Formats: sequence, C-alpha cells, structure tokens
Amino acid sequence: MGFMIDRSKFKTELGRVLYDRLKNIWDDADFIGGVLVSVKGDEKKKKLMRYLDAGETDTDRILELAAEINKGK
Repeated sequence: MGFMIDRSKFKTELGRVLYDRLKNIWDDADFIGGVLVSVKGDEKKKKLMRYLDAGETDTDRILELAAEINKGK
C-alpha cells in the first residue's frame, strides 16, 4: 500500500471533494493517488466528477477514465 495523500494539500475545493469521493469509493492510497495523478487541474477533475456523479464506482473503470481524461479523450 502506498503513502496516502494529505487532503489538506489540495488548493481547490474541487480537489478536496474529489479526494473525499474517491476515498469513499475505496480508501486505498494507490487507487486515490493513481486517479489524482492523472486528473491534474480543475477541468480534468470536473470531467471525472461527471462520471462519479452519474454513479460510477468501479475502481478499475475510474482508473481507466482518469487515464483517458489525462490523454484528452
């Protein structure tokens, strides 16, 4: 298990909300870190949040979506 990211390090409310949402889905440092490293910036975070708001909770799919968002898809 990896080192958990400190929630207080996020400068935007959106970053803190996304962190909380991911942690509620799966409280795993590697999962949370893997997603967050791919969705840097509020625009990418907003795109991922749309999937979470629509009910996506499959951790593998969330990681895939984060990678696709990072690539501009």
